[in-house]
Amino acid sequence: MYTRSNFSWAGIAIQSAKGAPATVDTALPLAGAESLERNWDMQYSEVPDGMIWDVWSVKRGEWAQGDLPIYFHPDLLEPLDGILQLGADGQPPYVTAVVGIGNRYTKQVVDARVTSARFSFSRRDLPQVSLSLLGRFAQVQPTVPPSVIALTNPPFTRQETLVYCAITTSGVTDIPDSAFSGTHWANFYIQSAEVTVDFNPIDAGELIPFGDIYPVDVLTTVVRVTGNLTIYLPNPTIAEVNQLLQGSHFALGFLLKRGTKQAKLVIRRACPERVPVAASGDKTSLEQFTIDFRALAPIIAGTIYPAFDLFVVP
Repeated sequence: MYTRSNFSWAGIAIQSAKGAPATVDTALPLAGAESLERNWDMQYSEVPDGMIWDVWSVKRGEWAQGDLPIYFHPDLLEPLDGILQLGADGQPPYVTAVVGIGNRYTKQVVDARVTSARFSFSRRDLPQVSLSLLGRFAQVQPTVPPSVIALTNPPFTRQETLVYCAITTSGVTDIPDSAFSGTHWANFYIQSAEVTVDFNPIDAGELIPFGDIYPVDVLTTVVRVTGNLTIYLPNPTIAEVNQLLQGSHFALGFLLKRGTKQAKLVIRRACPERVPVAASGDKTSLEQFTIDFRALAPIIAGTIYPAFDLFVVP
């Protein structure tokens, strides 16, 4: 008889330093199929007498890379806040990620950095965050770390999520919690939203040193924040929605709260890049449009603020 083989989970923790794997103690529910894998850069060659078959193989480099989609969970707040913060060197911290495969095997990635974080909010789905990781190496083992504890409380729900959106030309330093209200227009007319924070990593294959097959480090460059909003066309017209249709800059925020645990994602100033509006001709659904935007870092009273921020109370 086979034992249960469809149990899967993921966990992530911040390392104290490069080369010091962190202890992962929280099993988070996956929001889809993860794609973390070992990448082997192989070179092949044949013998010099004209043999038509490849005979030799040389491993030129090895690293770990892939996506880890997880539900936005109250117990994710503390590590999520840390992995998106840049250090004095302009780099996000090193992390250790563990994925449970079946009810026995685990895949561990160490000395990794989060190279992209995509937040997804929808009227129909649980809030999610998909983390793209780039690490120095990965291992698959037939054991589960004894530190990992399965969660008994569920992820954040749509009912625990509020959205705020307001037109602004100069941007905001923050969106106060009091601004988030179930009666604000964004909660009625925004159908879905995505925000992606990209750290733009350098190709790991370029960082393989002599005498080794693993990258000497995992480096990122400039940070870009992009996203999109899908909005129902309200009737009667709402002034803010009409201004969004004209390409006005805006501030955007998401508040998730359960008890004392809270996460607030703030886009301080968003610049619309594309606002396609077209009649669908479908008499059975509401008309809607989508805004593609890039977040800009606002300059307020002589201070440059990051384009986004994540405020958490774990």
